[in-house]
Amino acid sequence: MFHIVKHGRAMSVASAGGTARAVERALDVLLAFADQGGDLGITELSRHLGLPKPTVYRFVEALARRDLLARDSQRRRYRLGLSALRLGSAYLRDLDVRRVALPVMQELARATGETVDLNIVRGYHRVCIEKVESDQAIRHFVELGRPLPLYAGASGKVLLAWMEPADMEAVIAAGLPPLTPRTVTDPGRLRADLAEIRRRGYAISVGERVAGASAVSAPVRDASRRVVAGLTISGPTYRLTPTRLRRFSGLVRRGAAKISAGLGYTSPRAAPSASGGTTTQSGKPDMAAADEPASLVARFLELSAQRRLNEASAFLDPRVEIVFPGNIRCSSLRQMADAMRQRYRWVRKRIRRWDVLPGTAGTAIVYCLGTLHGEDPAGRRFKGVRFIDRFEVRDGRIVRHEVWNDLAEHGRKVHRKES
Repeated sequence: MFHIVKHGRAMSVASAGGTARAVERALDVLLAFADQGGDLGITELSRHLGLPKPTVYRFVEALARRDLLARDSQRRRYRLGLSALRLGSAYLRDLDVRRVALPVMQELARATGETVDLNIVRGYHRVCIEKVESDQAIRHFVELGRPLPLYAGASGKVLLAWMEPADMEAVIAAGLPPLTPRTVTDPGRLRADLAEIRRRGYAISVGERVAGASAVSAPVRDASRRVVAGLTISGPTYRLTPTRLRRFSGLVRRGAAKISAGLGYTSPRAAPSASGGTTTQSGKPDMAAADEPASLVARFLELSAQRRLNEASAFLDPRVEIVFPGNIRCSSLRQMADAMRQRYRWVRKRIRRWDVLPGTAGTAIVYCLGTLHGEDPAGRRFKGVRFIDRFEVRDGRIVRHEVWNDLAEHGRKVHRKES
């Protein structure tokens, strides 16, 4: 009897060990989709994991039955399923922005010697939810939990700049009473300031809410790419000179980027940022601060110029509308490429300026301005022809792209000269 029990225990331990290995292999299969991205077939998974195809097939089918994977029967491929999305969403819901931000804030406070705080939007106000105070004898005091205006100071304006347009207008319509002689109280000027903050990617203020205090703030984004908080370095104006504010702007942006990454945010790959201004010799915009819509557009233009149309198409909404001069409309990059071949033998864009403005219904409007250089179908070369590309971006996709240029007028001038 004793012998039988001992044998049974040995068998159950072996069985448990086998079950644990099976679970680990099933998780390896699941993680392969996170590592590789997109959809995968049995052969690819077998090669990636070093497991026999029948083994991989059993695990994949078991995961599909639990909706952790979704099966494409026609193509015999699999992708992450709804249950995987639910797990990821549950993880993201549990992330506390304060917990993620605090180590970064402590690091910034040590590096700058100034107060660092974290703010969020509550109604038409901003509220400080975490702070690390300066150890200087004279420092900027920030009160936790106190509602403060969004329209005055870098901490509020960096949040107001990325609010939905309707909400931003509601804040402005509620009134802009002056708090100091430097508070911006004109709605038009405030809108221009907010557009500049979006273009540059951070906010700076000197004495706008509290006389004698200066600050620099950057937006914090979550996995859905929404701005959910603002990170601020603040202190007395006599210490935060223009030179130090410029240096701190880089520190606060890097700090905000670290917090955003901890919240699941991923910025567009290899995309330039959106502050606007000059163009490098490579033709890429030389920008100081990252802004999601402009970075997306910049990457789209880069891939399009390299004729990597399949990759560029991933940035377009399936129902995108592309409008050329003369009201010629395209619904795909292939059609756009055909339309361009009819107009140019070759053409290059030199981008000189970027602007990002709020649109309606959650869209962002990105303007790309510069000059064209190239050759028309008749062999006539042109140089310095002005162009404006207007993009509407919603939910991380380009939904409309309008193209305008001076090429027709340039052609008329050339024709008059030749005549």
